[in-house]
Amino acid sequence: MSETRQALAELNAYIGALRYAGPPGAHAECKRRADMLALDDAEPLPSDDVLARLRRDLHMACVSDVVGAMPPRLLRSAPLVFWNGDPQAAGFPKLLDEFFRRTMEQPQPRQRWLRNLIEAWLRDFGPEKILHAETGKAISLMLSRSEHSNLLLWRSADAKFALFDTAVGPKRVARHLVAGPETVPETLRQIGMDDPLRATGGFFRAAVAQLVGELPQSLNGRTAATAWDRSAGLLEVTRPERDLRGKEIMKPALRFPDMGGDVARASLSPWLIGQSTSAAPRETIRAFLLRTLGDPRLQPQRWAGAGDAAMRLMRSWLAAASLEAFLSLITQSNDDQQWRYRQAFWRACLKKIPNAEVWVVLGSALSGRAGAIRDLDGSFGTLAGSTASGDQAAFLMRLGDLILSEWSNVGAVRAWAVDGKHCPALYREAYQGVELKAPSLDFPNHPTRGNGGSFGGKGLYHHSSSSGLWQGCAAALLRNRLGVTLSPSDYMP
Repeated sequence: MSETRQALAELNAYIGALRYAGPPGAHAECKRRADMLALDDAEPLPSDDVLARLRRDLHMACVSDVVGAMPPRLLRSAPLVFWNGDPQAAGFPKLLDEFFRRTMEQPQPRQRWLRNLIEAWLRDFGPEKILHAETGKAISLMLSRSEHSNLLLWRSADAKFALFDTAVGPKRVARHLVAGPETVPETLRQIGMDDPLRATGGFFRAAVAQLVGELPQSLNGRTAATAWDRSAGLLEVTRPERDLRGKEIMKPALRFPDMGGDVARASLSPWLIGQSTSAAPRETIRAFLLRTLGDPRLQPQRWAGAGDAAMRLMRSWLAAASLEAFLSLITQSNDDQQWRYRQAFWRACLKKIPNAEVWVVLGSALSGRAGAIRDLDGSFGTLAGSTASGDQAAFLMRLGDLILSEWSNVGAVRAWAVDGKHCPALYREAYQGVELKAPSLDFPNHPTRGNGGSFGGKGLYHHSSSSGLWQGCAAALLRNRLGVTLSPSDYMP
């Protein structure tokens, strides 16, 4: 009997500790949060230490089987750790049942308790989490029995969007955001996600993931442009970053950066599946991906989850844009009559080999002007090591297993095998001029004229452009090496 009395005394002492003491600062912090949740705005979580102490207290009460004697201020704060951290308190014996019982023990559900539960459910959303789906159903039931005006937002959201249905809620919200009758800001207000803190939580993340998953279908419909505008406005945010001088600047970014691969693949889906007639705004999408994910030629790690096909497609788009930017820049200062023939040939190469890649290299005088060219977007290399190269420019074009170079002024076309020892690599920041004039492959003679080729690694000069002589020699090299056929009708302007 003495052992039993001692055990009861220890148990009573523990209950008293729960009621009156508690870990220093933990209950005060949780009470402060609970009071703040009487407002409409979500509040940040307490510190990890406070949450750990709260989890420990709840666990001790449950394993000691004194859940029914738990003080209200402790139980009211329990949703903070129902699904947050490890272990999830929602799995503690009898804890959820006791929370529901006390929430509903009055004629109306306890407003603050239910708000605490709602905020936790939205923040820590996850169908795989312990009793999360069941709790959503309980929230819906309690809201249907509540007449509190401060819960009107959640009653309305649940009625319209099935917000607290784990399976249905994110899907319905995603579809309203993309194609609903209300504006995107109005939809966000209706579900409480106009609050910045809630918009970083698990529920909104699930809704955005659902939106991304349905984006390919949205971009193949008649309303593709509208669907894209609404989706992009949700996917893109601005975040502060520090520049090289330490100054804080706001830069575009994805709302959920780890979704980058999925966003890229979904955004490019109309062209990945061959729907070239899609009404989706190609140039707007290209600009969006560059802003939020960066150039895949320079930052391939940020595109890793997109897959090879998406990266190849984006690089091909950037190749075309880079070539046109280069041609536009050079045309401003080059009135050579042969220039239009050179432009026509390289455009034909891109058209015939859609997975081509282009990297522009500019001398110092031209690189300053390039900043004003939107399509380059700062993505180019520079010529270094020679003051004479200031007004010179070149580009490198990868076609299959070949890399070719072309100069802006007088200079030969050169070609290298990508694994050749003299082949310059694409996407470097700086090049020496001699690197782009290194010994190259031979160019065969014109296939019908029997002349015009170049041998000894010197490169192919632009002889007889108006008659297609050099172009025919370059086309012969592409046919021999890549099996690609370019005819005069393709490259003659």
